[in-house]
Amino acid sequence: MNSKTWIFICVVVGLFWFTWSAWKKTPQSDSSSSVTATDSSIKILDPKSLAQSAGEQEHYMKLVAWDQSERKINLKRTPVSIANGEATLQVEITTKGTCFPGDANAIEMDLKAAPNHKLMATIEDLSDSGKSLHWDLPDGFLTQGMASKNFKLPVGSHPTQYGFYLCTAEKSDKTCQGKTVRDINEIFTEHVRKDANAGKELRTIFFQYFMLDERGVAAFASYKNEDQKFEELKQYAKERGVEGRNLANEIDGAKKKMNTLLSYPFVFDGKSLKIELPQYNLAACGEQGK
Repeated sequence: MNSKTWIFICVVVGLFWFTWSAWKKTPQSDSSSSVTATDSSIKILDPKSLAQSAGEQEHYMKLVAWDQSERKINLKRTPVSIANGEATLQVEITTKGTCFPGDANAIEMDLKAAPNHKLMATIEDLSDSGKSLHWDLPDGFLTQGMASKNFKLPVGSHPTQYGFYLCTAEKSDKTCQGKTVRDINEIFTEHVRKDANAGKELRTIFFQYFMLDERGVAAFASYKNEDQKFEELKQYAKERGVEGRNLANEIDGAKKKMNTLLSYPFVFDGKSLKIELPQYNLAACGEQGK
């Protein structure tokens, strides 16, 4: 073998070694990973998550629409404690000093004229006359000026409409529905004239309408409301799925009681539903004049 041939063989072998070394150093792609990696910060939602998100958005929009409707009707709202499908309503009834005779004075006159009667508070389902919770107020209530009690009411998938009543009743009575509803001035006139039957009639002295659902209690914000507000309430109750034998009649009945009695609206203090009964107090006249 001559020198040229040897040199040629050495060059070929060198080139082969260099090419093989370079190929060994080149990173080989993993044939099992053909999908390009994505940014780990990007979350891909599965169809179930997307449906849940859409459902939450729809529920939120319903809450906004309901809130707007209630504001338009002149309803105010407060949350209440709810556990195991039951709402706990902390009810507090108080007297409120005013510069004019009020509910507390009418009650006092009636009970004095008919001492065998009692003062009773009830919460009654306006769509089902069989559902009623009653509470006999203590004899010293008007003197003490305050009484309280917790009521438990079921909370369903749709709102329920209730009436809160205060009435004079027989000792065995458990409902205020059906009791006479009169303008308070007629009651005072009976007693001033000393009519023979003054105070003997069983009657409702206080009434307020309210609606209960999973968000709490909604009730009118003022003691007097235009007829149109009650018409809007009928439509809203229907939209919310309130069940009743005749929603229109039930709400019309509530309107008649409220417009006759002109009871003070509930006071929501974050803890209880407070019922205020106006009671004449000379000191309140001085405060009113300030």
